[in-house]
Amino acid sequence: MSDSNDNLFQPSLNTETPAQALYSPVACWITAFFGGPFAALLIFGVNLRRAGLAARNASWLALAAAIAIASLVHLVRIRLTEGETTADDRLVVRGAALVIAALLYWRLSSAYRAQQMFGIEPPQPWLMALAAIAFNILISALPVLILAGSYS
Repeated sequence: MSDSNDNLFQPSLNTETPAQALYSPVACWITAFFGGPFAALLIFGVNLRRAGLAARNASWLALAAAIAIASLVHLVRIRLTEGETTADDRLVVRGAALVIAALLYWRLSSAYRAQQMFGIEPPQPWLMALAAIAFNILISALPVLILAGSYS
């Protein structure tokens, strides 16, 4: 009986604090919502690196990158074939960003709890968020511009 109760005295959170303070989850979700898939991948990827969890979660980052690339391919295909995206197309891309955010938030949830438990204040995220949104715009626009230029 005591063997089954031994794990009751083990801490449920890591006792290690994150290597650096993480950007707040709310700021990351807002960036993902307004920025898009690559913005979500960038800001949550930076948080994984700051928490020292990037190497351990490389396969999850690769999956998130595959989702972002798939949404970009979808967007480029629509823009090149139809010339204009619809609200449904933009909803698919926004949905991909939120799936990436949910996936990487799940991987960071213990680090977020540890940061909150130890009273570590998150850094101001807005410069990073704006950079992530600009990165998403650049990554989304370049293939369209390059492919549109080769067809004309």
